[in-house]
Amino acid sequence: MPAHHCDYCLKPISTLAGVKWHIAQLAACQQQWNWVLECTASAASVDDHQIGDEMDNAPGIVSDRYNESDGNDSGHDNLDIQEGPLVQQLQSYAEPEPLNPPSKRASVGDDVEDEPALANGGCFVKQYTGAAAHILGSWPTVFEDMENAENTSGGSQWAPFQNEEEWELARFLMKNVGQMKINDFLKLSLVRQSGVTWTCEMIDVVGDAVAEDGSTRWEQLELWHRDPVECVMELIGNPAFRDTMAYVPERAYADSGGKNHIYDEMWTADWWWDMQGKLPAGTTVAPVILLSDKTSLSVFSGDKKAWPIYLTIGNISKDIR
Repeated sequence: MPAHHCDYCLKPISTLAGVKWHIAQLAACQQQWNWVLECTASAASVDDHQIGDEMDNAPGIVSDRYNESDGNDSGHDNLDIQEGPLVQQLQSYAEPEPLNPPSKRASVGDDVEDEPALANGGCFVKQYTGAAAHILGSWPTVFEDMENAENTSGGSQWAPFQNEEEWELARFLMKNVGQMKINDFLKLSLVRQSGVTWTCEMIDVVGDAVAEDGSTRWEQLELWHRDPVECVMELIGNPAFRDTMAYVPERAYADSGGKNHIYDEMWTADWWWDMQGKLPAGTTVAPVILLSDKTSLSVFSGDKKAWPIYLTIGNISKDIR
């Protein structure tokens, strides 16, 4: 990467002599050069002799040519432009400032008394003495009208939401999530209507640790549960399982003679066949399958774990359930 560049057009140049030649040949850069010289003379208050020396060394009078392609500095060693205000620090100059800029403060003589402090953000205020802005009456706001209508109709204060939890969720989404992400969120199966509601109960669980007073330690935990009968009804009535659901027992064999019995799905087992014969005609067997697995609640909760119980039914194909 070239070690030098023009401070006006930012063109990279390999040598300082090349920078001088470039400014001398390009009218736009030379014009800015001359303008900076004038600003430097005004801002620094240099004398006429110093200004003459700088102008003598300016590249505007340089006649030697410089070949930028080979980077040769021969013939330009005698060109000595002062570094700093003319090459490296030219971009630090903005618009020229006057030698003695006038003070922005008001000059007040000793014989002038201090003005009183101005109120209301720096101005004197005189109130209008005529008749204006009379209060004609008082009416409820739009939101108050909506609230009164809900109270009159006997509806929930969280309408159109079902409860306060749904309202808080909607408020969080509106304040923190964009509309497109809200639509994606509402499409998640987790937030869709699940059918069976959850119930929470507080239970006392006795542990195996002993307290300092000799008593057995216990802990109060939350037990969230759903009605298992309602869960079975939801599963067996879900149209998504229509093509993978069995309502009657079957027997499968590997041969046409019925000697090699295949036990694949639950409804191919002997016990289902036998149970069906013990029930009233038209009854459907719905085997309930329960399983549990220890699950860590969170990586930030220490040794807290839960044992959720999962429920499904044997009527659904094992590939699906």
